[in-house]
Amino acid sequence: MFIHVVGPGETLYRIAQKYGVSIDSLIENNGLTDPNMLVIGQTLIIIKENTEYVVQSGDTLSKIAGRFSIPVEVLYQANDLSSNAVIYPGDVLKIVFTDPEKREMEINGYVYPEVDIETLKLMVPQLTYLSIFAYPVQADGNLIAIEDENLIKEARNYRVAPMMVIANITDGTFSSDIASSILNNEMIQDRLIENILTLLKAKNYYGLDIDFEYLYPKDRKAYNRFLQKITTKLHQEGFIVTTAIAPKTSAEQLGLLYEAHDYPAHGRIVDHVIIMTYAWGYLWSEAMPVAPIDRVEEVISYAVREIPSEKILMGIPNYGYDFNVPKIEDVPARLITNYEAIEIAKREGVGISFDRETMSPFFTYIENGNQREVHFEDAKSIKAKIMLALEYNLGGFSIWTIMSYFRPMWLLFDYYLKTKKVI
Repeated sequence: MFIHVVGPGETLYRIAQKYGVSIDSLIENNGLTDPNMLVIGQTLIIIKENTEYVVQSGDTLSKIAGRFSIPVEVLYQANDLSSNAVIYPGDVLKIVFTDPEKREMEINGYVYPEVDIETLKLMVPQLTYLSIFAYPVQADGNLIAIEDENLIKEARNYRVAPMMVIANITDGTFSSDIASSILNNEMIQDRLIENILTLLKAKNYYGLDIDFEYLYPKDRKAYNRFLQKITTKLHQEGFIVTTAIAPKTSAEQLGLLYEAHDYPAHGRIVDHVIIMTYAWGYLWSEAMPVAPIDRVEEVISYAVREIPSEKILMGIPNYGYDFNVPKIEDVPARLITNYEAIEIAKREGVGISFDRETMSPFFTYIENGNQREVHFEDAKSIKAKIMLALEYNLGGFSIWTIMSYFRPMWLLFDYYLKTKKVI
């Protein structure tokens, strides 16, 4: 696999010729809607079929590897050769473009009940877990129902473990008060746990994901006790427990989003910890990347000191934002898909830049006399996140969300990873 960055004047035909692949494969693998319109700076996934090569006079292993743009180590491995091996004219070598050693990892995808099933089917086979967002918890321990039966069935059709998600949300926002009511009352907790167990069993869920955010700092210990209580109970009934937590860089990090999320406690108590390593750029922020790799690594480097690395699922955003520049008070950014970002660049006739510090694509344009700045994910930014997770030996990834399909992401997962199945 190669990632090609479109340069000035390049056409799909020229790119296909350069790599020896078909135009149709470039269109399919990159979800191109208009093959005649490429954007400078746009990344394209190039997938080549494995082949063979007959050694010619004057060839060396390094020259052959360079000719096919593959690491010489891959050539050694594919042909069971040592680094000091001698080759002769007429020898036939395997040229392998796929990663010979894939790391097995778990992949979770968050989804809303209203997802288009046909879109979901494009992604769900590569998942370990499908987390259906979300059952809102109420202050009295009851739950607000959601339509999840079809998604649970679809997940299990592909050996994907469906996860029930609960969240302290009301009217689309997280409520500190609702969570506090639950965390400080044993009777309400017992009612909530009973309601959860009833649904887990009745709907054939695999486990529970707890997404309690914006908790009062004073509820930190109470939240830890609740996690221990519910995890013990659910484990007895054969269910797993996952938590979603804020992206912290130290135990002392201040702020309503962070203080009650105790990394060591979560790592000790629950089965998986989803770290929400996104939303640096968000609806109401200044223009910036959603998940800059330097910030993500700060979080992960702290997390692995407090949580067993194999329990960590690192968050990856599957979206971007079209920001006002400068930020306009009370006017949010526009939430967009990764493909929509490319379409905006096409429409406005602007090239895409790539910031190497944040490993993130972006571009600017003018609308009605006002500057706008778009940040999103592309093949290079997603590859950087995969490499980071591999470097830190994490358990896997959690995608927010899989409401839209961005094919390069899934091709990269398939190239570098083997999805672990638990059912």
